[in-house]
Amino acid sequence: MRNNDTAMINTDFFVKRNKKGFAVYAGRPYKKGDVVCVMEGEKKIPDDLFNVLQIGKRVYMNLKKPYVYFNHSCDPNTGMRGVATLFALKNIKKGEEITYDYSTTMWEDFRCLCGSKKCRGAVIDFFLLPTKTQEFYFKKGSLPDFINREYKRRNRKNV
Repeated sequence: MRNNDTAMINTDFFVKRNKKGFAVYAGRPYKKGDVVCVMEGEKKIPDDLFNVLQIGKRVYMNLKKPYVYFNHSCDPNTGMRGVATLFALKNIKKGEEITYDYSTTMWEDFRCLCGSKKCRGAVIDFFLLPTKTQEFYFKKGSLPDFINREYKRRNRKNV
């Protein structure tokens, strides 16, 4: 893809360049709860943690295109459930960037540049997020299976 190109992946979403690099945008409106996509890739131990999705405690998926272009936001419009299913946390308009909170899928940390008004300044291990934020994602069903299981184990009395 050239720098100024927009690539239509399918009628559901498309990839185009923005100030963060490349990003995925809604090709149609989504209602809260709609499945946006199931991310695909090769399960393996990566050389680095760039363009991967953590799907287990020490298990990663090397994401295929276009899935590598879904950006992080501290105020996302989608969440992750199951192994790699993105679903709408709120209504998404056609043309709106589709984002998810990387912290809900990982046990690593790095600096956040999402630009959201709610930006935390860092993408951190899910279990280091404030309790209120953890509860929000848990109650929305917006956690991959491996994080969900660990959350339930750690919060047996409250779940």
